[in-house]
Amino acid sequence: MKKNVWSKLLCMTLVLMMVFSLAACGKKTSKSSAAGTYNLQEISAAGITMNMEDLKATLGDAAKDLTFAIVLGEDGKFSLDMTAFDPSLSLEGTWEEKDGSIALTADGETINAPLKDGTLTLEADGTSMTFKK
Repeated sequence: MKKNVWSKLLCMTLVLMMVFSLAACGKKTSKSSAAGTYNLQEISAAGITMNMEDLKATLGDAAKDLTFAIVLGEDGKFSLDMTAFDPSLSLEGTWEEKDGSIALTADGETINAPLKDGTLTLEADGTSMTFKK
Protein backbone atom coordinates (compact mmCIF):
# COMPACT_ATOMS: atom_id res chain seq x y z
CA MET A 1 0.00 0.00 0.00
CA LYS A 2 2.79 2.46 0.94
CA LYS A 3 4.58 1.69 -2.33
CA ASN A 4 1.43 2.59 -4.27
CA VAL A 5 1.06 5.96 -2.44
CA TRP A 6 4.72 6.81 -3.05
CA SER A 7 4.38 5.88 -6.72
CA LYS A 8 1.38 8.17 -7.11
CA LEU A 9 3.14 11.00 -5.26
CA LEU A 10 6.25 10.61 -7.41
CA CYS A 11 4.13 10.49 -10.57
CA MET A 12 2.23 13.69 -9.58
CA THR A 13 5.50 15.46 -8.78
CA LEU A 14 6.93 14.54 -12.18
CA VAL A 15 3.76 15.74 -13.94
CA LEU A 16 3.90 19.09 -12.11
CA MET A 17 7.58 19.50 -12.95
CA MET A 18 6.85 18.89 -16.63
CA VAL A 19 3.98 21.39 -16.63
CA PHE A 20 6.14 24.09 -15.03
CA SER A 21 9.06 23.40 -17.35
CA LEU A 22 6.81 23.71 -20.41
CA ALA A 23 5.32 26.94 -19.06
CA ALA A 24 8.85 28.34 -18.70
CA CYS A 25 9.48 27.66 -22.41
CA GLY A 26 6.58 29.86 -23.52
CA LYS A 27 7.04 33.08 -25.43
CA LYS A 28 8.07 35.95 -23.21
CA THR A 29 5.99 39.05 -23.69
CA SER A 30 7.80 41.59 -21.56
CA LYS A 31 7.07 45.00 -22.97
CA SER A 32 9.96 47.38 -23.48
CA SER A 33 9.53 51.10 -23.12
CA ALA A 34 11.70 51.35 -26.24
CA ALA A 35 8.95 49.89 -28.44
CA GLY A 36 7.20 52.46 -30.61
CA THR A 37 7.62 54.70 -33.65
CA TYR A 38 10.66 56.92 -34.04
CA ASN A 39 10.57 59.66 -36.69
CA LEU A 40 13.69 60.96 -38.43
CA GLN A 41 14.74 64.33 -37.00
CA GLU A 42 18.17 64.87 -38.51
CA ILE A 43 20.60 63.30 -40.94
CA SER A 44 24.34 63.97 -41.23
CA ALA A 45 26.63 62.84 -44.04
CA ALA A 46 29.85 64.13 -45.60
CA GLY A 47 30.03 67.02 -43.10
CA ILE A 48 26.51 68.24 -43.92
CA THR A 49 23.72 68.10 -41.35
CA MET A 50 20.10 68.63 -42.29
CA ASN A 51 16.98 68.41 -40.14
CA MET A 52 13.62 67.29 -41.55
CA GLU A 53 12.30 70.84 -41.91
CA ASP A 54 15.37 71.85 -43.96
CA LEU A 55 15.10 68.69 -46.05
CA LYS A 56 11.42 69.32 -46.77
CA ALA A 57 12.12 72.97 -47.64
CA THR A 58 14.89 71.90 -50.03
CA LEU A 59 12.66 69.35 -51.78
CA GLY A 60 9.63 71.66 -51.95
CA ASP A 61 6.23 70.20 -52.90
CA ALA A 62 7.75 66.78 -53.56
CA ALA A 63 8.37 66.45 -49.82
CA LYS A 64 4.93 67.52 -48.62
CA ASP A 65 4.11 64.13 -47.07
CA LEU A 66 7.72 63.03 -46.62
CA THR A 67 8.28 60.96 -43.47
CA PHE A 68 10.94 58.50 -42.44
CA ALA A 69 10.38 56.27 -39.46
CA ILE A 70 11.67 53.24 -37.66
CA VAL A 71 9.09 51.15 -35.86
CA LEU A 72 10.18 48.93 -32.97
CA GLY A 73 7.40 46.41 -32.40
CA GLU A 74 6.68 44.90 -29.01
CA ASP A 75 7.13 41.51 -30.70
CA GLY A 76 10.87 42.17 -31.13
CA LYS A 77 10.62 43.02 -34.84
CA PHE A 78 11.47 46.34 -36.46
CA SER A 79 10.86 48.04 -39.77
CA LEU A 80 12.75 50.98 -41.25
CA ASP A 81 11.21 52.63 -44.27
CA MET A 82 13.52 55.04 -46.07
CA THR A 83 12.11 54.41 -49.56
CA ALA A 84 11.65 58.15 -50.08
CA PHE A 85 15.45 58.35 -50.43
CA ASP A 86 15.84 55.16 -52.43
CA PRO A 87 13.36 52.32 -53.13
CA SER A 88 15.91 49.77 -51.91
CA LEU A 89 16.24 51.40 -48.49
CA SER A 90 13.56 49.46 -46.66
CA LEU A 91 14.63 47.10 -43.89
CA GLU A 92 12.92 44.63 -41.64
CA GLY A 93 14.49 42.58 -38.89
CA THR A 94 14.62 42.03 -35.17
CA TRP A 95 15.60 44.30 -32.32
CA GLU A 96 16.72 43.90 -28.72
CA GLU A 97 17.36 46.42 -25.97
CA LYS A 98 20.83 46.07 -24.43
CA ASP A 99 22.70 48.36 -22.04
CA GLY A 100 21.13 51.64 -23.12
CA SER A 101 21.15 50.87 -26.81
CA ILE A 102 19.05 49.04 -29.36
CA ALA A 103 20.62 46.18 -31.31
CA LEU A 104 18.99 46.05 -34.76
CA THR A 105 19.59 42.89 -36.79
CA ALA A 106 18.66 42.59 -40.47
CA ASP A 107 20.06 40.42 -43.24
CA GLY A 108 22.54 38.84 -40.81
CA GLU A 109 24.10 42.14 -39.75
CA THR A 110 23.65 43.92 -36.42
CA ILE A 111 23.99 47.63 -35.70
CA ASN A 112 23.86 49.07 -32.18
CA ALA A 113 22.00 52.36 -31.88
CA PRO A 114 22.29 54.36 -28.66
CA LEU A 115 18.92 55.18 -27.08
CA LYS A 116 18.70 58.14 -24.73
CA ASP A 117 15.67 60.19 -23.68
CA GLY A 118 13.55 58.83 -26.54
CA THR A 119 16.21 59.56 -29.15
CA LEU A 120 17.67 56.76 -31.25
CA THR A 121 20.84 57.37 -33.27
CA LEU A 122 21.88 55.13 -36.17
CA GLU A 123 25.43 55.51 -37.48
CA ALA A 124 26.98 53.62 -40.38
CA ASP A 125 29.48 54.38 -43.14
CA GLY A 126 29.91 58.04 -42.15
CA THR A 127 26.17 58.73 -42.07
CA SER A 128 24.27 59.49 -38.89
CA MET A 129 20.47 59.52 -38.57
CA THR A 130 18.72 60.72 -35.43
CA PHE A 131 15.18 59.50 -34.73
CA LYS A 132 12.88 60.74 -31.96
CA LYS A 133 9.96 58.90 -30.41
